[in-house]
Amino acid sequence: MVVPINIPLATDTKLFNNVKPVSRNTKIVLKKKARPVIRSQKRPCLILSLTAFTVICLFMTVLYFNPLSYEPWYKTATLYHVDVGTFQDSDGDGIGDLKGLISKVEYLERQNIKALMLSSFYKSENDGIINHKDVCHTCGVMDNFRELIKQLKKKGIRLIIDFYPNHTSDKHPWFTASIKGLKSYDDYYIWSDSASDDERKPPNNWLNIHGESAWTWNEERKQFYLGIFGKHLPDLNLRNPLVRNELKDIITYWMEEDVDGFNVVAASHLVENSYLFNEPVLTLNKAKNLQYENIDHIFTIDQHENLDLFAEWKKIINNFSKKKILIAEVSGSFPKGRMYYGNETFPLATLVYNSEFTQINENVTGTKLRWYFASSIDDVPSYGWPAWMIGSKTKPRLGSRVGDLLDGIHMIVMLAKGTPITYSGDEFGISSLPNEDNVQMSMKRESHLSIFRKLLELRNHYVIIYGIQQYPIVTDQVFSLLRCHDSKGFLVAVNLSNDPITLDFTGTSPRLPSKATLVLQSGHFVNSSLSNKEQQKVSLNNIYLGPKHAALFSFGPSVNVRDKKKRPKM
Repeated sequence: MVVPINIPLATDTKLFNNVKPVSRNTKIVLKKKARPVIRSQKRPCLILSLTAFTVICLFMTVLYFNPLSYEPWYKTATLYHVDVGTFQDSDGDGIGDLKGLISKVEYLERQNIKALMLSSFYKSENDGIINHKDVCHTCGVMDNFRELIKQLKKKGIRLIIDFYPNHTSDKHPWFTASIKGLKSYDDYYIWSDSASDDERKPPNNWLNIHGESAWTWNEERKQFYLGIFGKHLPDLNLRNPLVRNELKDIITYWMEEDVDGFNVVAASHLVENSYLFNEPVLTLNKAKNLQYENIDHIFTIDQHENLDLFAEWKKIINNFSKKKILIAEVSGSFPKGRMYYGNETFPLATLVYNSEFTQINENVTGTKLRWYFASSIDDVPSYGWPAWMIGSKTKPRLGSRVGDLLDGIHMIVMLAKGTPITYSGDEFGISSLPNEDNVQMSMKRESHLSIFRKLLELRNHYVIIYGIQQYPIVTDQVFSLLRCHDSKGFLVAVNLSNDPITLDFTGTSPRLPSKATLVLQSGHFVNSSLSNKEQQKVSLNNIYLGPKHAALFSFGPSVNVRDKKKRPKM
């Protein structure tokens, strides 16, 4: 029901008979008293407006002059992979430790390293983890780990740690409890009965990475358990909700310790086919000595359920910070690895990498390098970002593999679109061979290190993120890489052969000028026409490169490796 409201009209004069008029003096007093109030209201509004305008102007200025300020930090960083046990020994026992690593934080800063990727620090036995929330006694204690994070943060260096969700040590308390069939732990690992009642026959033809049966018989439990990475490294049952909760709890624990992300080791191997189907044999050789690579691993690698696990982990990480990252180490080629990026609505892995680049040696061709970079970048979705692992503790040293091409390979990888993952020691060309230390080797290492340092500084330039990527001259003997954005850019030229060569870049790309500034050249070769011409302009129609010689050029305004402008902190 609507209730009527009676409003008095102005013609009803009786209502106003008792109202006394306000004197002129009173009006003046009111005005005088009101003025300060109005002024006091205007002043803070004006100040707020000017402040907001100033902030907006400063923000727009930062974006204009420093477009990297709003880009993710990992796009210009290089991940420096450190195996704690082989890096730096602090107590003389011959084994690297966390205190030793802490003592080298200033070294990392001097080399312009912005992110550390840490391996081999968990409490372990038989090459497998026995406690995911503690450090091994040879590395130190958790307080050492916390001190490492503290010192890295002071220097603006981020810390990524390895994460092993696929398997544990056979000495892990979980596995011991699972063998005994204890409640809750009974289904923590992949167990299966024998394929035959009369003998111990593995359930299927799956092989571990060493070419042996992936199944190991346990006499106490009277069953086989799965170990794709060896009999001492049993695979966790990642379909078990209890196991998944354990892994989520591990991620939460390390996030609370303020790490900046995780490198998921063996990401392709997380979940296996639940029906345990035999895998197809790729070779006509039906002998019993089949190797791991002779099998098509369609039931043990890159199962779609792996993505469900990544989604669970990424959600936890995002709840802490969107700046934390999740990296996937995958097997095989990038077409399969693409799925770990997730989708545009819910991205999963921040970076995805494989080990293909670690197989490159001094006999690599320009054609092979172009195929590798072009195909890999094409397989990365628009919302993803490439990554290149160029060295690993499980592979021969980069210096031993590529020899005098070391500086050239570093120039290519550091300037290519993507995030390089380099193994500690490769920056100065350390070899896999022992007893190489001498005066000449020390000089070469210092030269390699100087180039590496300057390249990492150069990665702060926005061309690394926004620039197009082209390959102006590529043959079996030559590889060149062009990165360009607007009128600014970089050109890398590498002679992969054992013979000198002269290159003419005229007409190879409309983006290349006739002249460019020589920024860097490989230190091992000094008898070049480019000798003593660093920071000078040279013609690009007559570039002489000696055997295994590499050179880096820049063109356009303000493209200078010696520019000391720092990348803003994220």
